[in-house]
Amino acid sequence: KSKLTESLRADNQKTQAKNAAKAKVQQAKKPLEDAIKSIPAKEKAIEVAEKAARDAQAKEAQLNGGISEAKQALDAADEAIAKEKEAKLEEKKRQAEAAI
Repeated sequence: KSKLTESLRADNQKTQAKNAAKAKVQQAKKPLEDAIKSIPAKEKAIEVAEKAARDAQAKEAQLNGGISEAKQALDAADEAIAKEKEAKLEEKKRQAEAAI
């Protein structure tokens, strides 16, 4: 009778040890499973951030292009003003020569 009791007790301890081991495995798997589940959300966040960066670069290029065009227009205006001044000086010079 005592051998049977000891055998049952040993089986019970083995079962408890197996169950404890299973529980530990499940506990260890939980953070990994959670991390795996969060990957798509993180990937989506990265995609959104990359798109925002591309959009910002495109806007910057657009602004730089606008600035370049504005500089060209100012340069052209400066050149036109300089030519007009030069023409006025030439006209005054002719008038002065004609007066002599």
